[in-house]
Amino acid sequence: MGELFSRIDLEAATAVAEVERACRSVGFFEVVGHGVDPMVIADMRAAAEAFFALPPEVKQACAPTGSDSNRGYIAKGAETSSYSVGLSAPPDLFEAFNMGGGRSPSATVRPDLRGLYAPDVWPAESIWPHSAMSAYFEAMVPLAYKILDVFAEALELDAGWFVERVDTAPDTLRAIQYESQPQGADLVEGQLGMGPHTDYGVLTILLADPVPGLQVLGPDGAWHDLIATDGAFIINIGDLIAQWTNDRWVSAVHRVLPPARLPDRPAIRRSIPFFKEANADTVIRCLESCCSESRPARYEPMLAGEHLMAKLLGPRLQRTAETISTIGERAVGVGIPAK
Repeated sequence: MGELFSRIDLEAATAVAEVERACRSVGFFEVVGHGVDPMVIADMRAAAEAFFALPPEVKQACAPTGSDSNRGYIAKGAETSSYSVGLSAPPDLFEAFNMGGGRSPSATVRPDLRGLYAPDVWPAESIWPHSAMSAYFEAMVPLAYKILDVFAEALELDAGWFVERVDTAPDTLRAIQYESQPQGADLVEGQLGMGPHTDYGVLTILLADPVPGLQVLGPDGAWHDLIATDGAFIINIGDLIAQWTNDRWVSAVHRVLPPARLPDRPAIRRSIPFFKEANADTVIRCLESCCSESRPARYEPMLAGEHLMAKLLGPRLQRTAETISTIGERAVGVGIPAK
């Protein structure tokens, strides 16, 4: 992993201290000792490969039912992730399929935020059985809770503090494919597999092909490659943790480069992030232990669902997301405006 990115065993006695260091420095690390069945992982990889091999018309029939829905098929070029951080850029070069496990909103979720809990949109079972993806989703939830309890201990909170605030969240599992053709058209200047952004929610658990593509903006202002290692999940914290901790822990800026072209066949890279969100009706406000007279709260209290909806709509509607940014001036050197 190198000096910048830690490999942490969740079962080790040192896990809490190591997570604290990683979240303070770059906001990315990888975990082993996670307890997820390797067969569940292998089946998910196979399901993703099979989905993207489906005919375009079958995939397109699973498109989201509205711009406020985060369920279904996203075609290549349909989103521009950089708009979520206020950066205008060409459309991203990925296609994706999102599902949410059929979660329902609680009675206190505002009507305008209920689209976050839209039903899953699947191809017919006879065309593409989706049981492997559903099983993987269900394996990610307890792993997310396990990591969040490590977060709670590191931040001197009661066990379960975060879990109580994320247990009815509109979580999303997303299978993503990046593809470069041998003789593909030249890219538009500034066009990437996925443009620079931070993740919107609490934490992300990423299963990725062990090939280059993912890059993280380091404390030195340079982009650093992060390649998955065998048996590990890549973890990064999102905007809500940064806000809860008053930037004691950083929501790292990252991007994805298109796969390097091969001379005789398409170059493909797949990644499968699980986005652990907060309950849509949870108010995010600075933890008492993370602010003081000398370090006052940097962010106003904010409704988690409102933030998530704004962040999702920005890339889809190709407009700046109208919500809090956690970037500050950290990414000005790579063209992202300070906020």
